[in-house]
Amino acid sequence: MATNPSATQIALKIPELLESIIIWSLHLHYVYDDRCRRVNQLRRVAKAWRTTIDHNPTLRVFAFRDPLNTSPETNPHLATFCRPYCRALEYELAAVMEMRSHSPRKAIGFAEFQKVSHSISMEHSPLIKGYRKNRRVPRCLASDVFITKPTLPSVYLRFSGSSDHDWLEALKGIARPRDYVHNHFDNFEYDYNVSSPTGVTAKDLIQELEKAIKSFYKLASGSFMILKIEVWIGDPDLLKERPQSIPGWQVRMIWEPCLWKR
Repeated sequence: MATNPSATQIALKIPELLESIIIWSLHLHYVYDDRCRRVNQLRRVAKAWRTTIDHNPTLRVFAFRDPLNTSPETNPHLATFCRPYCRALEYELAAVMEMRSHSPRKAIGFAEFQKVSHSISMEHSPLIKGYRKNRRVPRCLASDVFITKPTLPSVYLRFSGSSDHDWLEALKGIARPRDYVHNHFDNFEYDYNVSSPTGVTAKDLIQELEKAIKSFYKLASGSFMILKIEVWIGDPDLLKERPQSIPGWQVRMIWEPCLWKR
């Protein structure tokens, strides 16, 4: 027996009313970071909801899905990280206890990293699936959200660690023109560029993170240990000059060894 739709159902089918209701609820019930998670969850309710959110400038900004202002001239000092995604990514990557390799060629942590990266970048699902069994981070952010707002065409992954001379020289040999390798005795920092003309997305970040780490383990010479992985946003010229402090840069930690947490 057919039933007549309720007034609420009718209202939610009107895009203008749906926009107003969503914006009102986000302002009323959610703090800044929670709005990003919530609006990305609401995109999954129905196709009409996704279309409504993607066509509303305010909701696009809340969801880190506004690519309209991406350009090489975008001021990186004005950008902010998509913190909910970074937190979720950091939590998933924490399943990898350590990343290192030594002679004879023994790769420690590589198999675990591959499982994690495959799990959170599976093409059949736009959501963070998660490799870890006990999750405290809501799996509600999609791989096509932008890493920053306003969107930036370039960010950096910084890998900090220790290595012997042979491995470091091999790393310098594969570094690309926009990558920077710095070393001080047995310690190194490798700034790895991630770029996209339409703005760097979560998917771009994961793909380049996987490429970089795979290249570390493939280097045939020497040994290394990764001690920290961060995402950096700011002026690349300052990063290249390597001053004692880098004003205007923002840094977000996404991985560090956690053997002591066992």
